[in-house]
Amino acid sequence: MRDGFNLRRIAAVFACAASLAGAAVAVTPDVAAAGPASSSCGSRSIAVKAGGKQVRVAASLIKVEGGATCAEAVAVIRGVVLNKIPKGWSVGKSGGYKVPHGLTAHVLVKGKKKVEFALPGA
Repeated sequence: MRDGFNLRRIAAVFACAASLAGAAVAVTPDVAAAGPASSSCGSRSIAVKAGGKQVRVAASLIKVEGGATCAEAVAVIRGVVLNKIPKGWSVGKSGGYKVPHGLTAHVLVKGKKKVEFALPGA
């Protein structure tokens, strides 16, 4: 059952990938206005192995704060997609992290480190 859920989730990611290109361009000014405490890692296509196959998941609006690196952000995003969040990271409140319609905001924290990103889907 769990593998079926992940495969459905990956299918939904692919279905929404085309809309990400336009959404990322439309919100670029908002990312720049976030403030000096955060750094943008942009948008990335992240390789994830699921169901015996390697697929690419589009993540956009990736921001890091509190000393987190873009490499840590990629590991966190991969963990969220696979439902295996890296040790020490926990889900934070996404209320202040606004993303365009069609994307889902995700916020993960580890002490003072914070990773914010958006994935396609509801």
